[in-house]
Order: sequence, then C-alpha cells, then structure tokens
Amino acid sequence: LMALIREIRAVRSQYDVKAGHRIAATIAGGPLLPMLQTNVDILNFLARLDPEKVQLVEYTNPLQGAAAVVVGDVVAYLPLAGMVDLEAERARLHKELAALERRIKASEARLAGPFAERAPSDVVARERERLADMKTEAQRIREEIDRLAKA
Repeated sequence: LMALIREIRAVRSQYDVKAGHRIAATIAGGPLLPMLQTNVDILNFLARLDPEKVQLVEYTNPLQGAAAVVVGDVVAYLPLAGMVDLEAERARLHKELAALERRIKASEARLAGPFAERAPSDVVARERERLADMKTEAQRIREEIDRLAKA
C-alpha cells in the first residue's frame, strides 16, 4: 500500500499537480483487491485521490490518456485530463525536448571532432555515457508527448 501511495505521489509531482487537488484513479488490484478495498480511505487520503472518482477493480485494460503506476500486482491508472493542463504540459515538454536535442547535437559534434582523439579516455567515456543518458531522456519525453496527445 505504501509503495503504491509513494508511486502515485511521484506521478503527481512529475506533473506538478497542486497538493490540494484530488485526482481520479482506476486501480486494478488483482489478488490484492480485498486489501485495497479495506484500506481505500487511507489510500485516498495519503495519495490525495478523489474518493468519488476512484474505481477499485480486479482487472482492467490499459486506459488511454492516463499515467500508469505499477507496483507488484497492482496497476493504477491516473487520467491526465483531470490532473494537468494538457496544453501547458505539452508546451513544457516540447520546450524541454528542444533544449535536450540541442545538448545532444552539441555532444555528438564534440565526440565527432578532435576532442574524442585528444581527451583522456575516461573523459570521452563519460561524455559518451552522458550522450546516451540524454538520448534515453529524449525518448522518454517523446513518449510522454505521445501519451498526452492521446489524452
């Protein structure tokens, strides 16, 4: 239960949801459904869920336009439409992606130039690792933009 609450709070933080704003959720509890039903009030309070918009089910299909939180056998879907300003979030992500792509381009140019030949191997390795991390982050942002487009 605490891990689920922690992950829901992390998603709220990721999308910069105001602390007082209660959000909707569809939670597929699988074999843990009875435990979730018993503790739904605690879950609603600590994860700041709207009690009127929380659905506890045994299983469900993935919901479009929702952030998914997976903790063991439990999957919580948090609809983005009621949680964030979709246009503002898309704009923020596009801006973040553009800045990241500029840094990726600069890093690639640096590694393609004389830097890679003259710099110590550990420095070059760190730069390559940094580049790989930036590419992974850019892919995550693109996926998030796609998810928001479907919301």
